Amino acid sequence: MGRQITVFMDERLRVEEEKDYLSRADKVDTTALETFFSVQHRMGTISVITDLDENGERIYNLLKSRAEIETMFDAFKNVLHADRAYMRDNYQLEGRMFINFVALVFYYRLYRHLADNALLKKYSPGDVLLHLARLYRLKIQDRWLTAEIQKQTRDLLGKLCIPIT
Repeated sequence: MGRQITVFMDERLRVEEEKDYLSRADKVDTTALETFFSVQHRMGTISVITDLDENGERIYNLLKSRAEIETMFDAFKNVLHADRAYMRDNYQLEGRMFINFVALVFYYRLYRHLADNALLKKYSPGDVLLHLARLYRLKIQDRWLTAEIQKQTRDLLGKLCIPIT
């Protein structure tokens, strides 16, 4: 199987790269502006060399999931401070790492579910988790009931084929 090059255009990235380039360019130097115009067509592009026999959307989702994994490890270290565990003993550390592992597995199963249902263009796993955080169970006279669910959340759960019971 041969290798193929797939090129993606990200408009948001293009705008960021143009803004960054122009903010660093010397306003008086006209050669900087000429150089900008000569490289402007490359800004915002992402090129991937792969030997996968997949369409562009599938390759982009795989690339995006890799970036998501790197972002998750970054969050592990910088947000959760998982690289610095102030636990009293090994049992607490193992418990914390197990919970973090289960959370990652859940996160990426949710990501895969979104990808399989072609919903990644509209929703991220974080968006889904925000919607799910709005679901409440109430105990009224020894009976558990589901509180009213917002229409947006109901619609999302329907698209994901996730029943709330």
